[in-house]
Formats: sequence, structure tokens, C-alpha cells
Amino acid sequence: MQRARNRYLADNLCRYFKHQSQSSHEQLGKAFVPKPDVDVGVVSFTPLVKPRTQYDFKFFERITRHIFNFRQKYSIRCIETLFPKEYRKDLGLMTYKLADLEPTLRPTQLTIEDINKLATAYKYLLEKHPELKLYNYRTSRHLLPLSNTKDIIVQDCAEILEENVGMSI
Repeated sequence: MQRARNRYLADNLCRYFKHQSQSSHEQLGKAFVPKPDVDVGVVSFTPLVKPRTQYDFKFFERITRHIFNFRQKYSIRCIETLFPKEYRKDLGLMTYKLADLEPTLRPTQLTIEDINKLATAYKYLLEKHPELKLYNYRTSRHLLPLSNTKDIIVQDCAEILEENVGMSI
């Protein structure tokens, strides 16, 4: 069975049980026309007293989200997106060495313990290089490189309003 990001997050926080087909639950699959190509079932979630990892949800979710960015690629490519482009290869490889994991694993082959090891390694790198906390892979693509911003002049909004009001009189 292929594992998805939400399943890892659920594994971390709760224990779940898929109910066996019962007469009331068997009706769920028949409610759709045409019949879907997926299994239909009822799942019960029981929160764990202590999560399976020591990290808070937001941090663990960030790691898991990055790991599943490219589901078909090697998981090291996903972890590399946690780091700025110029340090990506080195810090990605260092993360896997610290976690003692094989970089050629695909995201769906990782266990929750493996993701916990990667989170521990990433946390260690954040402690050594606090500036990495500010890096965001998704927004960094939208920022202009410094070479494209040399000729930009920043004006105060009040100056622009004064110029526009002066033009209309």
C-alpha cells in the first residue's frame, strides 16, 4: 500500500483502525454512481497520549510536506528543498548522513521513524545555522535576484500621492 503525507501525520498523532465491512458500511460504496475505483470504509482515530515523534506538529508537518513534494523522485531531492539553492546538495547529503539513511529511498518507502531521523538531522542543522529557519522554498522562487533589483527606486506612498494630486490640479 502506498503511503501518503496525511497518513504519516496521522501515524504520528493517533492510532487508527479501519472497520471491517458491516451492513451499514457496505452501503457507503453503493451510494456513488458510477462506482468509484477506490475502497470505501470507515476509519476510527484514537489520539495517542504521546506522539511518536518529539517534534511539534508544525515542524513535523513541514518536513513531511517537503518529503512528499516529489513523490516519484529520490527523497534526497525533496529534503534539498529545505535549503537555499547554493547549499542544497551539500546540506541535503549532510542531512541524510546525520540521519543514517540511504538517499536513494523514495518518499513512499520511508517509515515514520525515518522521517523522525530526518527531522532530527534538520533540527541539528537549524541549530548550527539559524539563518536556515528563514528560508522558504515556495516563496524564494518569486523573489527577484539582487542583480535585477539594482536600479529599483523605493518611494514613500505619501510622495507618490503628492505627485498624483499635483498632476490633477
